[in-house]
Amino acid sequence: MLRFVLLFLLASLTLVAAGLTERQTADELDISMLETELALAQGTYTSLYGSCYNMCGGQSNGNCYCCPRCVKYYVCCDDYWTYCPPTTEPPTTEPPTTKPPTTEPPTTKPPTTEPPTTKPPTTEPPTTEPPTTKPPVVSGDPHMRTFDGRPYTFMGLCWYTLFKDCTPKHAFEVTAKFGPRADSTPENIRTRTVAINITVGGESAYIDGLDVITNIAGSATAKREIQIQQDGNMFLASFTSKQTTFTIKWTLKKHVVDTSIIGTDYEGKLCGMLGNADGNVHNDFRKPDGTPAHTVDEFGYSWKVEGKECDFM
Repeated sequence: MLRFVLLFLLASLTLVAAGLTERQTADELDISMLETELALAQGTYTSLYGSCYNMCGGQSNGNCYCCPRCVKYYVCCDDYWTYCPPTTEPPTTEPPTTKPPTTEPPTTKPPTTEPPTTKPPTTEPPTTEPPTTKPPVVSGDPHMRTFDGRPYTFMGLCWYTLFKDCTPKHAFEVTAKFGPRADSTPENIRTRTVAINITVGGESAYIDGLDVITNIAGSATAKREIQIQQDGNMFLASFTSKQTTFTIKWTLKKHVVDTSIIGTDYEGKLCGMLGNADGNVHNDFRKPDGTPAHTVDEFGYSWKVEGKECDFM
C-alpha cells in the first residue's frame, strides 16, 4: 500500500513540473515576440537569418522564428515557408444517423376553393459577380509582401522592378527607387521608397516626392492610360490592361506603397519583387529567368533594373 501511494505522488509531481515548463516556454515566446514588435516600432530590429529545419513552432538558432505568429511581426526565418508551411486540418465526418420511419394515419381535409391570384411579373437586373480582388501589397521601409501574401525584408538600394507583365506582350512595368533612411549606416543599411516609375505601352509616369512627370508617345491629345490623383502627401495611380485594373497608392510621409489588383487576366502572369499573383506563396521567389531563388538577397538583387544609376551609391 505504501509503495502504491509513493508511486502516485511521484507521477503527480511529474505532471505538475511538465505543466510549469510548458507554461514558462509559452510565456518566454510571448515576451520575445513582444520585444521584437517593440524593436520593429523603434527601428532597432536587425534580422539574423537562421533556419526552420526541425524548428517549427518555436525560435530558430538565429534571431528569427518558425511559428505562425512570426508572419505578423516580419521575423520569420527565410526558409519558414519551406519547412513550416501552413497545415489544413482534414474535415471531420460523422456517421449519418438513421431514424426509424414513423407511420401516421392519413389526414383528410375538405377541399377548398379559392379564386386564382395573379401577380404582376417582376423584372430584376441581372446580377454580376464582382471581379477577383488580390490582397493589397505593402513594400518599402524595407518590409515587403508579395501579391500572394509572402512577407520578407530586403535592403537593396537604387531601382528595382516591383511587378510587370511577363507575357510576350510586356504591356506594363512598375519600378521603385529605394534610398537610404536617415538612420542608415554602411554597416546597417535601412531603405525606403523615394520614387516610382510606371510604364504602360508608350506612356510613362515618374513620381518623385511631390513632383510628377508624365510622358506619352505620339499625339498630345491621345488617350492617357495612367490616371494619377494627389491628395496632400498621398498619390493614387491606376491603369487598366485587358479587363484588370492595377492601383498603386503611395504615402510619402510613411514611404509605404500599397498595390492592389482587380481582375484575373494576369494571375500567374506577373513577375518581379511582388511575385506572380497565382495564389501560391511557395513559388513567389522567382528570378527573371524563371529559376527559383534560394535566399531573399538572391531574389531581390536579381530584380535590380540594369543601366540605372543612383547618386547615393
